[in-house]
Amino acid sequence: MDKPDDLQYISAVNFGLNAGLNYKLNDNLLINLTYSHGLSDLLIKIEGDTKHKDYKSMNRVFSIGLNYLF
Repeated sequence: MDKPDDLQYISAVNFGLNAGLNYKLNDNLLINLTYSHGLSDLLIKIEGDTKHKDYKSMNRVFSIGLNYLF
């Protein structure tokens, strides 16, 4: 299956490091904070493309969550 034009330059694989903290508020509620730091470049380099040769795109994500335990 062919990718749409704008997705042909984006890698389907991403490697990274994740770290997180959990805090139990009570017997049923948990709050968590996480950070994900992508290590791999998401942009696929196209041979002969000199305009975008120095571009890099990597994931950096902060997240917060509230969990209910039952």
